[in-house]
Amino acid sequence: MNQKINFQQFFWTDYVATRWYRAPELCGSFFSKYTPAIDIWSIGCIFAEMLTGKPLFLGRNVVHKLDIVTDLLGSPSAETIARFERWRLTENDVRELIYREILEYHPQMFQEYLHGE
Repeated sequence: MNQKINFQQFFWTDYVATRWYRAPELCGSFFSKYTPAIDIWSIGCIFAEMLTGKPLFLGRNVVHKLDIVTDLLGSPSAETIARFERWRLTENDVRELIYREILEYHPQMFQEYLHGE
């Protein structure tokens, strides 16, 4: 029985809950769009744990985890860091970002919002 695979049926996870497997861009950031790269990072961390028998980035908290990541992989370039420094957010900007994030889970309401309804 040949079945054609519809890749639109597959969904990425909404959130990597376990800190050890969470991609660095998700650690305390409002600006990261959840992409397949996030899941690939998690898979890589799990694979490394399978090979070594222990978690690769065993952080006590988000800051400690980021320290471990940068110790192993190096620090981001000055250009990358300068991109977070360019954003000056007001309280209303943060509210808007949170609201848009909520709307991501309600596609119909998001479309209505985009069209000013």
